[in-house]
Amino acid sequence: MKSSFAIAAVASLFVAAANAQPADSTFVVRLEPRSASATQSGVLTLLSATEPAQRREVAVRNGAAQLTEDAGSVWELRFATDGWWSPSRTITFPAAGVTEQQTLPVWRTGIIMGRLTAGDKDIELPKSITLTVESPPQPVAPPAIARGTTFDCPVTADGRWSCRIPATTVDLVLRQKGITPHYRWGVAVAANEPKELGTFVLKRGASFTAWLDRASTKKLKSPARARLVRSVTPLGGETSARLSVPVAEASFNANGAVQLAPLPAGIYILEVWAEGFATARISPVEIYRGSESVFRKPIELHPPITVAVSVDPPADPAHTPWRINWQRSNDFVSGADPFPPFSAAVDKDGAVKIPGQEPGAFSLKVLNASGDRIADRSLVIHDEHDAVIRVQVESHDVKGTLRLGGEPLAGTLWFGSRSGVERVRMTSNAEGKFAGSLPRRGKWALDVESSEPALMAMSEVTVPDDGKALEIDLPDTKLSGWVVGSDGQRSSSGSVVVRSGARSFVVRTQIDGTFTARALPPGVVHLLAEDRRSGEKSAGVDIPLADGEKREGVELRIDPTKAVVGIVISRGQPVIGASVSGLALEVGSQIVASTATDVTGRFVLYVAQRAQRARFTVGAPGRTLQTFDVAITPTPITLELEPIGGVIELVVSGPFRLSRNGMNVPVSAITDWMSGHGDPLSDLSVMHIPDLAPGRYEVCSTGSATPACVGGELAPGGTLRLVVPK
Repeated sequence: MKSSFAIAAVASLFVAAANAQPADSTFVVRLEPRSASATQSGVLTLLSATEPAQRREVAVRNGAAQLTEDAGSVWELRFATDGWWSPSRTITFPAAGVTEQQTLPVWRTGIIMGRLTAGDKDIELPKSITLTVESPPQPVAPPAIARGTTFDCPVTADGRWSCRIPATTVDLVLRQKGITPHYRWGVAVAANEPKELGTFVLKRGASFTAWLDRASTKKLKSPARARLVRSVTPLGGETSARLSVPVAEASFNANGAVQLAPLPAGIYILEVWAEGFATARISPVEIYRGSESVFRKPIELHPPITVAVSVDPPADPAHTPWRINWQRSNDFVSGADPFPPFSAAVDKDGAVKIPGQEPGAFSLKVLNASGDRIADRSLVIHDEHDAVIRVQVESHDVKGTLRLGGEPLAGTLWFGSRSGVERVRMTSNAEGKFAGSLPRRGKWALDVESSEPALMAMSEVTVPDDGKALEIDLPDTKLSGWVVGSDGQRSSSGSVVVRSGARSFVVRTQIDGTFTARALPPGVVHLLAEDRRSGEKSAGVDIPLADGEKREGVELRIDPTKAVVGIVISRGQPVIGASVSGLALEVGSQIVASTATDVTGRFVLYVAQRAQRARFTVGAPGRTLQTFDVAITPTPITLELEPIGGVIELVVSGPFRLSRNGMNVPVSAITDWMSGHGDPLSDLSVMHIPDLAPGRYEVCSTGSATPACVGGELAPGGTLRLVVPK
């Protein structure tokens, strides 16, 4: 009977809608009860999204109401009646003359109550508290009430509080600024019986909350434990031992959650372990004074793996056993874990075992007695099958002569460059003669460093198969000038980035602000100056250089900078610990500046003083990655981060460009974001990019003269697959 009545009511509303003025559009809103009984009346309130003073109230009769407003106008929709609750909705009215329907779920409400007491003497009990709906990152079923929904509860003078919330089962957290949060899991609220939640002791202090993944929780023989230790460089002795003592330790509860509190501010490493599993480590964990940090990526535990490495032959040409360095890559940020690598010499058979490893990405380096990097492997270990690693090392004798402009040069040669994955150092004498051993023949990047004359040079050399001596003759070119600081004076604290082709090196200025770069190959050389103290930079300059040319008098002027102050918010609340990178626009070549928001969501970045616009890329765990193109103003700028993102599955071969609503999203920010979500980045031709802000996305391949582009709309919580044709 009830359903027939509601259908008839809605039908009558459609008839009324047909007679509405064509300049308006219409929404028919129907209540959708989520409880055993249904409410048929109440009041719908509309608040204009563009003009806050505009407010409408429409009565609900027979479970439905008709709303008529200007086409395209945006309103927040709220429902109110005694004993019932519904979440607010944002609606956009359709085109003129069009009628759309909207269902509004409604719940019966029940009373929850509790008591507050002050755990610290200087805490005054608040007059009201806010309860927020929480949910695990892997809920067994979607929560009835959306995560992040809040309820305000008044508090009496003696600390008693109560309020009405939907009569269903919810996870709740009490958050108060500067106070350690209190969690209550699986609170079953009934419509006819008040629920007592007990005493909440208010204490000051920061906290950290994390979850295990469901599969790991089911496998546990005993509760898993978590602890936070300080992230410090190993110092040895008493200081290191004192700093390595955990600042907090606790067990995960039956819901797979753990809360560590109270915590001093700092940067930490989270260690999670359980019987029969390898220790999982998450780093860095940033704790801000008086605030809560939450790690919502479920933490997986795995049985320990023993990695077996064998190197053939087992020793270098001087019969010294190879050494290996084994280091785990960080699952959440670029680079290695903040722990010393496992280091050991191989045995007489070339073997070494590394116990207690958990799955992940690793780097394996094979070193000779001089510390040269003979081999460097990047590996992903999934299980014992992947943990058997064999490295075949070749040895090729190399000799030759190093010259500068035809004259012998004494210096250091770095085959593979100073920072290459394979890196072997040799030294030339006064006659320029050098000799050594390389793990392969063929093409090598080469860095050369000399003290007399003072130079750093980059080159390439091909080691022939026939063992013929190498003749390396560096071009006798010279590029010199000076750096002028933002104060108009020559800068003794300047550095000049010298880029030739795809490689670059840094030259520091002398006390008089001058710099010199030698032995540069003919072609266009790109220069960019930076003040090492202030971080201010110049615009980039391209200098053409001929064979044997000695170019003098190049002036690089460092741009004065200005501070850009901003705040990152989401759903009206400041976002703590968000990463923010900024790039000044329309001011020539600039380097991206990066920082993080503080406990108020505030950040400060420095850009060129003449910049009028800047592009900011913001990423926050548990929220989204989003790019903003904004005008720089003297007043703080506000960047509002979308709270709920979607996933882009990107299939592209070679270099690409991704944009959102016409703004480029830096590829480096994308890969850092993926790495921070635990992606080993082992296959960048098929990318799974999580938590991107909703919007219109376009990806273009950039590896050819005619780039191929595809695009689509990413909805909140949705998935967008973009396949770029080859």
